[in-house]
Amino acid sequence: RLGTKKHQVVSLAPIQLQFTPGGFELSPASFRYGDCTVNLGGMADQQALSFRVGVERFPVAVLNNFWPSLPPLEGTIDLQSEAKGSLRSPLIDGRLTLSPGRIADFGLQTLRLAWTYAGAQLKLDGQLREKADGPGLLVNGQIPVSLSFHPLEVRAREQGLQIRLQGERLNLAMVSDLIPAVEAAQGGLEGQVQLTGSLKNPQIAGKVKWGSGFLKLREAGVPYDLAAGELRLDQEKVTLPGL
Repeated sequence: RLGTKKHQVVSLAPIQLQFTPGGFELSPASFRYGDCTVNLGGMADQQALSFRVGVERFPVAVLNNFWPSLPPLEGTIDLQSEAKGSLRSPLIDGRLTLSPGRIADFGLQTLRLAWTYAGAQLKLDGQLREKADGPGLLVNGQIPVSLSFHPLEVRAREQGLQIRLQGERLNLAMVSDLIPAVEAAQGGLEGQVQLTGSLKNPQIAGKVKWGSGFLKLREAGVPYDLAAGELRLDQEKVTLPGL
């Protein structure tokens, strides 16, 4: 057992960890935290790496206890990830799903994220939807980064960033759910943004379109009417065609 009475991690079986020359081997082990189960197991040495992690029903609300600055969270996470290859050149893949949950007042029906790391590229594919087959935010692409477990190193590469964000049938109402300073908002919202270049110097391009609606700030207390419009992003330039 590990932790406080309120937050306690319990091992479901004896932990068998064996250290080998230049590495270790962990027999499959399981832990319980409330209704959450964590499974670990694998080995690593100077020549090879093989390790798996599985998490079922992790309550995301726990994160608010450790990081109070986060917005209130609800829901449970399932995660599966596996690392192969070697400590110097790992191959990693995994996926994460969030059950119906909530971020502040914004309800989520689906949050999925899959990743693959190989050849100094981290590839991502994810989606967030408020309702099944409803409005959503999609993300996919690759991030150039060099990763090594021995020696431990994470280093951003100079070029190769390609990330695409796409909003489908969104509504400005989600802004009021996520930003406390906005009391209420309404209006259609769609957009597509691409990030290229590098993490240190990303280049942004795309456009965001919104329909007619309104925006009400808490400090102002009155709603502001919004006319339909479009915002264009091109590298370091922002353009409002209607102005």
